[in-house]
Amino acid sequence: MYKMKGLFIILSFFSLFVNAQNTITGIVSEKNTKINLPGASIYIPELSLGTMSDKNGKFEIKNIPNGVFTIDVSFLGYKNYIKKIEFYNSDKTINIEIEPEVFITEEIVVSGGRPSSQHHNAIKIESINVEELDKTGEINIIKSISKVPGVDLISKGTGVATPVIRGLSTSNILVLNNGVRIEDYQFSENHPYLIDEFGISNIEIIKGPASLLYGSDAVGGVINFIKEKPAKYNTTNVDLNFKYNSNSNGLVSNVGLKSTKNNKFFGVRVGGKSYEDYTDGKGQIVKNSRNSQYSVKLFTGINKDFGVFRIFYDYNKMNLGLIIPPVLQLVNSNSRKNEVWFQELDNHFLYTKNTLFFNKLKIDIDLSYQQNNRKLNGFDTNNYTLVDMKLRSFICQIKNQYQFSKTKSLILGGQGIMQNNNNNLAPSIVVPDYYTKDLSLFALYEQDIIKVLHFQAGLRYNYRNIFVPRAEYTIAKQNFEQIDNTYNNLSYSIGSTFHLNKEILLRGNFASAYRTPNVAELTQNGVHGNRFEKGNPNLKSQISYETDFSGHYHSKFFVADIAMFYNKIDNYIYLSPTNDTTINGIKIYKYQQINAKLYGLETGAKIMPIKWFNIIETYTNTIGIDENNNYLPFIPQNKINSTISFIFQPKITNVNFNISNIYAFKQNKISEFESETSNYSVFNISLNVEKTLGKTVTSLFLTVNNIFNEIYYDHLSTLKNMNYYDIGRNVGVGMKVVF
Repeated sequence: MYKMKGLFIILSFFSLFVNAQNTITGIVSEKNTKINLPGASIYIPELSLGTMSDKNGKFEIKNIPNGVFTIDVSFLGYKNYIKKIEFYNSDKTINIEIEPEVFITEEIVVSGGRPSSQHHNAIKIESINVEELDKTGEINIIKSISKVPGVDLISKGTGVATPVIRGLSTSNILVLNNGVRIEDYQFSENHPYLIDEFGISNIEIIKGPASLLYGSDAVGGVINFIKEKPAKYNTTNVDLNFKYNSNSNGLVSNVGLKSTKNNKFFGVRVGGKSYEDYTDGKGQIVKNSRNSQYSVKLFTGINKDFGVFRIFYDYNKMNLGLIIPPVLQLVNSNSRKNEVWFQELDNHFLYTKNTLFFNKLKIDIDLSYQQNNRKLNGFDTNNYTLVDMKLRSFICQIKNQYQFSKTKSLILGGQGIMQNNNNNLAPSIVVPDYYTKDLSLFALYEQDIIKVLHFQAGLRYNYRNIFVPRAEYTIAKQNFEQIDNTYNNLSYSIGSTFHLNKEILLRGNFASAYRTPNVAELTQNGVHGNRFEKGNPNLKSQISYETDFSGHYHSKFFVADIAMFYNKIDNYIYLSPTNDTTINGIKIYKYQQINAKLYGLETGAKIMPIKWFNIIETYTNTIGIDENNNYLPFIPQNKINSTISFIFQPKITNVNFNISNIYAFKQNKISEFESETSNYSVFNISLNVEKTLGKTVTSLFLTVNNIFNEIYYDHLSTLKNMNYYDIGRNVGVGMKVVF
């Protein structure tokens, strides 16, 4: 009886904070003509709730708890309407007037800690629509985002693409799946991230240190793959997608179903990719570059008056051919099937994202479990397994956001990570068995000091322990000594945005970030790829101090951005060749540390002199040197990206024709074990047609990449030493149908 009484008291206390369900209604219209707009999207990102305006421009969203929420209204050809609205036991009616705009200059982003407009963050967060990337015809999703100034990729054929942000890569970059960090042996440029573009709506990119919000490894930046939105209120959607690439006979398809009924929603998506060996610009078939990938993705959730509860499950499986010297004699025919020297990868990713609302207090609770299995199959027809290791990661993050008012908020949070790696019986050990424990606490304060000046500052403390037990792997004939290293790190950030007027925005930010050495850097003692790598158990945490300044200007027909950064890194970790070789003559590389700095410039401009024609130009310049004035490895070539677009809107919905060019300057600022890379110029064209018939939207596209079949190496290609060039001419066709 006492237990029941205690439970009743707890529930009664909780009910004091439970929110009433509010409703927002309104009309979306054009500001100048006052004409109501049907088909406008109205979305509340904190709640995963959305709808569309009806034929009279009217809309209604129910089940809104008490609190301050962001309303995002978007409509093709119009400026996004972004506003925070406070709900407290009362329904709201709001009439929204939106202005025609040639370019989208501001969108909602979620990677800055909470949903906000791009112009509200001290560091610009790039947001890229995946539907637009699908129409570029690129084989790899990472290749598609490399057109963003400051972003590039290290490639090993068409299957492996490691992102580079401002000259930093691998463990210096954090990749997120819907805000949850991906853990899949990302320490090597030979290891692809097991994520694809299926079921992704946007990709958000933070350039520069982001350890404050995300912890270790976010030194260079963050790439966040944002999940597709649930279906609109009380609707069901089915979409079919198909692409074909001529160069590697690539087949890509996926199908999705999602539905929302009242306050419940769910979705499922199944997709696959299959590629033969690609052909480089010189006409050579790049042997064993074949790869295939399959995925299944599920999500479900419910909106209640006191919170939002969501569960996601992703499964990815990939077979990836290795392009190494032994395959030149073993692979004699082109095929989709991996037979020798390939990685067999699979990843289970289960996570739940939950938000509780207590008036002005919002509590986010994210829990995730990942299991990544990585196998390397060798050189005989029985797929002799050379490496077999399994990584399990459990991550918990709790974030409390108190909204003092629409202009002032405080985020307090904590994150815990438990991780362990196990090696199964195999003749080679890349990294030994290990255990990692991670605990961090952080705070972020934001305030609009005056209407045009936004200020934010934060602090994070992180504790990490890495334990590697002493082990003798009999089959592999490798020994590893015990390591029990503890790291304590502090990071911070302070910055502001200043709206000089309606057209000009200025940003400034100073941030520190850290990266603890990964287990490979501490322990490796064997052949990895084409070299013998030796770890260093005495490595210290890598500490970064970066200063960013940027400016943004936009008018009706012109948009311009410029950003400058200077990143000083203490204890920069790098892999350096030694003068030693193994008894088999393989060169030995060892992990070392040195102080370094990276700095550069990123600019971009968009102009639309007439309604049906626009030009986009971007330029990136990055330099990396150590304290001895030696150049750092894997620094991308300086590049100019140019795009000319023709936009027509006849009786069919939309027609876009694009001509683009990538010009890469000669890279002669190289590290001691790199070679110079010549300049190159690659042209691409694309045609996209979209037509709406009733409730069915059909999109068709045709692309030709490297149309003149340029023979070139990109400086970040790891196939240069095998005399394989980058991919040659590639014709792509695709279709998307949404019911």
